[in-house]
Amino acid sequence: LDDDGHNRETSESGDGVGELQCLRYYHTCLMQALLENNVVPTLQDGECLLPYPTFQRQFQESMVDLFRTVVTDWWTTVTPALLEEREGAMAYNACNKSMHTALWLIKYTAACMRRLDR
Repeated sequence: LDDDGHNRETSESGDGVGELQCLRYYHTCLMQALLENNVVPTLQDGECLLPYPTFQRQFQESMVDLFRTVVTDWWTTVTPALLEEREGAMAYNACNKSMHTALWLIKYTAACMRRLDR
């Protein structure tokens, strides 16, 4: 894992930005919830309903969609000084109060866009 919680070694795209480690875990939890709530009779049926590659692609598409909101709404007045001023505040989203997180979001979204463009 790198400092951002990505698994660079298993990056399928070879773009230097690994997938979030938690994504596989989220999918596993979703499959378990579908089973426990009688949406599917077996875990295998859950996998058929939403295979991991489909889930992964939908997650990447949602990150691109979120980024559009961040850039066109949240970041219209954000400056590096403002991010520094907000660092650690509880009232803002992470990408609105941390330069590190803002840069990660840009890098990760760019990687998602490259992956989706294939």
